[in-house]
Amino acid sequence: MAIDYKDYDFQIYEYLIKLRQELKGEKFLPEIGKWQNRVEEERDRIKTRRFRVAVVGEFKRGKTSFINALLGREILPADANPTTATINRITYGSVPKACLRYKDGREQEVGIENLSDYVTKLTEEAMGNAAQIEEAVVEYPSIFCQNYVDLIDTPGMNDDDVMNQVTVSQLEKIDLAIVAISANLPFSDTESSFMAQLVENSEICQIVVVITYIDLVRKRDRERLITYLTERIKEKVLDKLKETHDEGDPVFDKYETIFPKLEIFAVSSLDALEAREFNDDERFEESGFKRLNRRLPQLILNSQNSSSVMKSMKTIEQTASKYRSMLPILHTSITNQIKYMENKKADFAKLSYGMAETMMDEARVKMYGKVNDFCTVREKIKKDFILQLSKIRTLDVLTLENALVQQMDETQKYVNDRIKRELDPWLDQYYAEQTRYLLTDISRALQTLLRPEGEMFREVNDRLERLPDEKTIYLKDDNGVMFEWTYSPLPPRNQLLNSDIIMWIERAADQSMEDFNIRKKGKIAGRLEYTCGKAGDKLEEIVVILYNRANGRIRELQACADHLAGKELRLQLDQLLQDNDRLKVRFDEEIRGERRDTNGAW
Repeated sequence: MAIDYKDYDFQIYEYLIKLRQELKGEKFLPEIGKWQNRVEEERDRIKTRRFRVAVVGEFKRGKTSFINALLGREILPADANPTTATINRITYGSVPKACLRYKDGREQEVGIENLSDYVTKLTEEAMGNAAQIEEAVVEYPSIFCQNYVDLIDTPGMNDDDVMNQVTVSQLEKIDLAIVAISANLPFSDTESSFMAQLVENSEICQIVVVITYIDLVRKRDRERLITYLTERIKEKVLDKLKETHDEGDPVFDKYETIFPKLEIFAVSSLDALEAREFNDDERFEESGFKRLNRRLPQLILNSQNSSSVMKSMKTIEQTASKYRSMLPILHTSITNQIKYMENKKADFAKLSYGMAETMMDEARVKMYGKVNDFCTVREKIKKDFILQLSKIRTLDVLTLENALVQQMDETQKYVNDRIKRELDPWLDQYYAEQTRYLLTDISRALQTLLRPEGEMFREVNDRLERLPDEKTIYLKDDNGVMFEWTYSPLPPRNQLLNSDIIMWIERAADQSMEDFNIRKKGKIAGRLEYTCGKAGDKLEEIVVILYNRANGRIRELQACADHLAGKELRLQLDQLLQDNDRLKVRFDEEIRGERRDTNGAW
């Protein structure tokens, strides 16, 4: 049975809010500010599931080329020599762009095509620039970076000490590590030590191995090589762990979780990039990236779900335990009314937890689906070109060129007429309907929560008027995205008679329509994000008011029973730790059960 991560999210989010409320008394803990920030970071993690996937390994292992192949385009600079000199983070963005974040706090936007001047070791000037940069952030519309997943390119290990430090500094920020090893080099002792270090790092929840340069190995030898490297990796990493850890150490539990079913992919990044360029599906499959593209998103999603739960539970355990041990006095007894208020705060937590985004998820899916359906017009485009070509009686360059140019203009006008007549009106109407529904549902949910509370929350009912009206959160789209030929169906004149024109036309139609698809969805995402942000900001304001009012009542009750204060606070923290521990045990059991169902007995 699939794990209900949403249920865990809600429970952990409730625990985090309980802990955050207890941390409001600065007199109890000098480091309260630091702990509050940590709890807030975990609340954000639960909401967004921000997840960092880093490609790591020794130098000259093809890490950057691998990332480029994942993205389907040569975005990051790669070279035969060790190249990467900074942390390069690829995050999702509907429009490709790059931003340099310097160690002194400055930020600078640069063209993606100019990245090699700032993030590599290809020239002395580039190395000087790279030394000042904290990270380069590249926004790109990659499926791997959707849903708050960041893909990170790191400098190669064992290149030089400075680069080693840059990569090691990132390990505490990594959730999933993709380790690149080369097919033409053995799995070295230093590589096994580095992988053992990844296992020891508590922040890293999953490890995946990619064998690069598999095109250098004969096809008949590849399976044997993969089998050999798989066993070698497992054996050498386990040996390294045994050198520094005693039997029974929890690190071996983590090893047993990851390595018996270690995911290993053999790939050729160069073949994948060229296959994408020429739409060669057979070569793309032979490159290993077709299998990788099917499997890796699922691995990321599974790890993303479990990582956010486990890390939040760890934060609760560490922060609550340390806070409890440092308390100078014990808090007051919790009355039934306080317990009721705590339950009510749990309801507020569920309300504020991404309500607007959740409600608009269905709108996003349907609007994206509508765009996908519209883009099937590409098949008619191809047929119209073929029909136009069939009318040609004299096969010469000028005749062909004129026919293709005429059809290009007719096609662009036809598609854009349909966009204006069919697609955009539907999207606008549906978006307007969902905007109205969102405001209605938020208002109804708030009223349902507040109705039983009587006088205590009467003032908050008046705050409902602070929800924005439809005009405030509805984003007009006067400059809609139109279809254009981003890839020309017209071959160069000197190739016109020698080219496979039909193939050229089909590729141009597919690629141009795909570009339109991406740009249109980017516009849709922007509108939905704007609406959710406006509604969510106001909803968050109201929830904060609810919490402050509830905490005021709790403080009043506690003031009436100061003589019991210390004992009750300790009990509260004990209960939170126990609940969190029980939740962790249940979660661990479900994780193990899911793995057994998926993979069979260990």
